[in-house]
Amino acid sequence: MLSMVELLKQQVEQIVQYQLDTGEQMKWSQEKGNRAKQKFLKLPPSKQEELWNKYFKEQQAGLLKFNDTGFIKSDALIGVFMDFQKYKPLRSIEQEKKKGAPLHSHNYFEMFYVYRGHCFSSIDGVEREFKAGELCLYNLQAAHFCTLPSEHDIVFNIIIRESAIDDTMIKMMSDENIFSNFFLGSLRNVSSKTSMIFSTRSNEELLFYLYKLIITYYNAPITNNSLMRSLMVCLFHELAKQYQKQADEQSRKESKGIPISEILTYLDQNYRNISLQQTAEHFYYSPRSLSNLLQKYTNKKFSQILQEIRLQKACNLLKDPNIPLESIPQIVGYSDRHYLDKLFRNVYGVSILKYRKTYCQEYE
Repeated sequence: MLSMVELLKQQVEQIVQYQLDTGEQMKWSQEKGNRAKQKFLKLPPSKQEELWNKYFKEQQAGLLKFNDTGFIKSDALIGVFMDFQKYKPLRSIEQEKKKGAPLHSHNYFEMFYVYRGHCFSSIDGVEREFKAGELCLYNLQAAHFCTLPSEHDIVFNIIIRESAIDDTMIKMMSDENIFSNFFLGSLRNVSSKTSMIFSTRSNEELLFYLYKLIITYYNAPITNNSLMRSLMVCLFHELAKQYQKQADEQSRKESKGIPISEILTYLDQNYRNISLQQTAEHFYYSPRSLSNLLQKYTNKKFSQILQEIRLQKACNLLKDPNIPLESIPQIVGYSDRHYLDKLFRNVYGVSILKYRKTYCQEYE
């Protein structure tokens, strides 16, 4: 008897075969590109030359920014685009083989999943081969390209529009700081991490949500954005578990056998008045060694981790209208409301008062 994941994969296979046979989505995308080209050709020659010059300058500088309109349905907050060679123009394929795809970024978040074969991607100057079963998540700032070397390679691109990452989505991801911080940091252009890499091999829970996401998008005549967002959050939850497990295993090998999650849990429980020195002493590290360990596995300084924990706790407290605003700074470890307000505005874009009012209105 087939498992649920195996049954879902059969449905994904049907989608893959249909797209390979008909090229429906690829042709739709190319038609949109042709319409844009026709619109361009109607412009005065001087304007065409100006736009071409701008394109080549941006291409040479690696500043090209692709938009989402040519890949997914206009009503979709989250969509899926299947990339493969068969219906691509031969000229484009040959050019990619000789020179590689143009370096670019997006006005959307992208997660690509290598469903079959392999692909090559350059992310911020580092080229890497991705094999079947691997996932990569790009943020808005990631300068990258991706090439499929053969006609047997199939990659699903999961496109997440900026508008999908609203307060509702962030609240749904509130327990997965690794992703909420990844998206918020990119939206505010303060992110130091432009991509994240995962593997789906032997992870049935992860594959379940990934396959459901693909099937839901292709099989629905009208996009169900609520369901797509819920599936995306569930997928992020599984990816976060894998990310934490990998970090723990690696940190055990390179440290005193203490998983990084144990240190982060300790900070989460003692965030009010803990210091780097106290944490280092608790785990028998020197402050410098602990700081380096945290930086390596979280890509953040001790102070950044502590601030994120305190602000998340503040968010939770702000959701309770019975807790006075003036008492929240002290509860989460800050000396006064003005300082907390400043941090809160920098990260969330609103004051703590505005956050409470907005949340309470939505809840009501």
